[in-house]
Amino acid sequence: MKEFSIRKAKKKDARAWTELNNRVWRAAYANIMPEEVFVRRQEETEERISRFSKTLHEKGVFHYVAVADKKNVGILRFRTLSPHQKYQEQGYADLQVIYIDAAYQNKGIGRAFFDLCMKKLKKCGCTKMVIGCLKENLPTRDVYEHWGGKLDAGEEKFVTFGQEFPEVFYLFDL
Repeated sequence: MKEFSIRKAKKKDARAWTELNNRVWRAAYANIMPEEVFVRRQEETEERISRFSKTLHEKGVFHYVAVADKKNVGILRFRTLSPHQKYQEQGYADLQVIYIDAAYQNKGIGRAFFDLCMKKLKKCGCTKMVIGCLKENLPTRDVYEHWGGKLDAGEEKFVTFGQEFPEVFYLFDL
């Protein structure tokens, strides 16, 4: 692999973003979620592409892509205020999406995304951030702990297509 670059996402990235999101979900959650979830997500591809385009320029929401070998290999989305009520009330920013294509993991892209997120949120005046993670997604939880995240007490239910999965949250000081 040649070096990677990171740039702001553009409207033209919507399809590649959504397809990468689907691939990473399938790889990361294959032993956590039933096949039905992945099939239903795939069926909603066009709707999700449209949603991406609508939220691309939403105030306080940032979208970035990592590019390597002339293709999008990573996606990042974060916002200055968490959509989770508990964390919103406490003034937390939220790192919502940090997905790297399996063939490009362990190449520094995730860390570069994380550092970019922290830098941009600090510049916006944010002082703390939260990242949600499925409780059973132990490899990703290890990464968040390695990056200095502190596991918050309690958990919530992450619901997708009528299925519930326990979600835990990692807190970071910026």
